[in-house]
Amino acid sequence: MSRSERAIWALTSEEEVRRCLRVLYTKMLGDRMVGFFFEGRDLEPIVEGQLNLVRAVLGGPGVYGGVPLPEAHRALPLLPGHFDRRHTLLAEVLATEGVHEKVKAAWLEADAAWRKAILAAGAEARDRVREAQDSDEAAPSSG
Repeated sequence: MSRSERAIWALTSEEEVRRCLRVLYTKMLGDRMVGFFFEGRDLEPIVEGQLNLVRAVLGGPGVYGGVPLPEAHRALPLLPGHFDRRHTLLAEVLATEGVHEKVKAAWLEADAAWRKAILAAGAEARDRVREAQDSDEAAPSSG
């Protein structure tokens, strides 16, 4: 971990990051574009997993030992607009919660860096859905 990463973490706290994540996931749950991904889900384990990830990328204590992001999103048929909406909501939350500018910039940069891998997992999920639909349509009806 670099000295600059540790310096970024020194500008925030675990409590601030957790609060921002709770606000973010609550906003996402109520959002028309991405809310359906979270309906019926307990948001607290998601928040805690994200906290561990964000803490690691911002230079906080510990190492992220959670599920790799592509694997965590493997079942979700995410489109670029879904990712971009989440990123926009994150930027809004970080601004309204008064997060230090350097923390906000580092967090948003890390978030944007995950876009390609997460969307690749989303494409795989969409392909699986299409394949299942195609096989359902090809199956003879028992009518």
